[in-house]
Amino acid sequence: MSSSPTTDITTPAAPAPAAPASEPKPFCTKILKGHTRTVQSVAYTPDGRFIVSGSEDKDIRIWDVATGESVGTPLEPNNQGIWELAISPDGKKIVSAHVGWYPACIWDFETRHLLHTFDAGVVFSLAISPDSRYAVTGSANNVVQKWDLETGAQVGGPMEGHTTTVTAVAWSADGKRIASSSIDNTIRVWDASYGSPVAGPFLADHPHRFNAIVFSHDGSQIICGGGDGEVWILDAQDGHLSKELLAEHKDAVIFLASSPDGRRIISASTDQTVCLLDTTTGRLAAKPFNHGDILCSAAYSPDGKYVASSGFDRNIRIWDVEAAMASYVASVPKDGARNTNKGELLDSSILDLPATADVSHAESRHREPSSMAKATRTHVSDPGYDSILDLPATLEPHPGGRPPPRRAIKAENVSTEPPAPPNTSQPERLARLWARLRARTPRRASSIMMHPSSGARNQPAAPRVVEVPHAQDFPVRVSIHVLVSRA
Repeated sequence: MSSSPTTDITTPAAPAPAAPASEPKPFCTKILKGHTRTVQSVAYTPDGRFIVSGSEDKDIRIWDVATGESVGTPLEPNNQGIWELAISPDGKKIVSAHVGWYPACIWDFETRHLLHTFDAGVVFSLAISPDSRYAVTGSANNVVQKWDLETGAQVGGPMEGHTTTVTAVAWSADGKRIASSSIDNTIRVWDASYGSPVAGPFLADHPHRFNAIVFSHDGSQIICGGGDGEVWILDAQDGHLSKELLAEHKDAVIFLASSPDGRRIISASTDQTVCLLDTTTGRLAAKPFNHGDILCSAAYSPDGKYVASSGFDRNIRIWDVEAAMASYVASVPKDGARNTNKGELLDSSILDLPATADVSHAESRHREPSSMAKATRTHVSDPGYDSILDLPATLEPHPGGRPPPRRAIKAENVSTEPPAPPNTSQPERLARLWARLRARTPRRASSIMMHPSSGARNQPAAPRVVEVPHAQDFPVRVSIHVLVSRA
């Protein structure tokens, strides 16, 4: 097979094209345009200066991140569409796998020369070892194979065990283990040196297959994504479910990648979004990035500040991770938690739930206590009600015809003057009645009712009973009637 000619990668580039204002691009800093068909795979170079992309249009393009322009002439391996590609950690080689049963290619990044090809069958996934010496492939022939990047030769025998197509492969950070997932709904872990199985198979407890896997930063766990849109963290030794990452995907997860520090994971889905997940909390670290079309791949920049995504729209989008995370953190209260399914804020305690501003509740005159509006997540418009404990009582008669409760009663002194006796035309008779009342109930009579001539005008006035709204009872109305019988 002939090699591609050497191409100068320092070609001057024009300013990056601006994205149409109508496109969904929150925190999208650039859109790289040039491919004419689906962009199946993207990867950052180790220095972060370039992005390499492979498309079904049969081109491998190298993009200058700073300008957003394609650099040099696209590579055209085998005149076949690209399905998967990877860049070696030392930045010296590109490995590409193609649509259909065609040999995979090893390229020199600087010269763009084709170095070697190797036949791994129909390759669905590939990954390069941390030391840049080997590549591993997962194929439709149910096996995992290891290849030498210096010679293109297979190293050792195939790693057999899966019963159907291998959908994803990954290297651990120390280069000692290889993980693979398959349509048979299992994950297996292999010894990278000898190709022997060391753990697994881990069988998923759901009917959806594993589409993407990646090792955790320390190699003790495997993060995997499935066809139901979920992302899980499994123990790399026994497959025990350690944590479920609360992604918001509504469709299959098809790609996973880890941040350089291992603290975050990006998951790309066919629902057109890329989720940024915190591996410590298991929650979103930023609002999902909406690519605008079905996704095929995503990649983290080496400094962890940007994410590139590609898909059916033929474009590559670059997202500002730090800006998205800062905006998301600012939208979450200090002590609050976010409902990841709805994107709504929840209070940390039921006692912190706000009262519901229900207009019908305020206007109703015949509402039973059991039908009073419950506290919900909707904050009230009246700033006077901050908590469920501040809900006012309904100002209406106590239901059921029962005697009103008395615990909501308190006294209020409104005057220092005692109540005046009734105006009558028989003062002598009335005076005798007042005297008799004082004799029978001296304590009550002295504080409630006084005779005008008793000389006790300066004593404390009788407290007037008033009604007070209570959060647990309806207000009560109590009045005291003094009956004066005829002598």
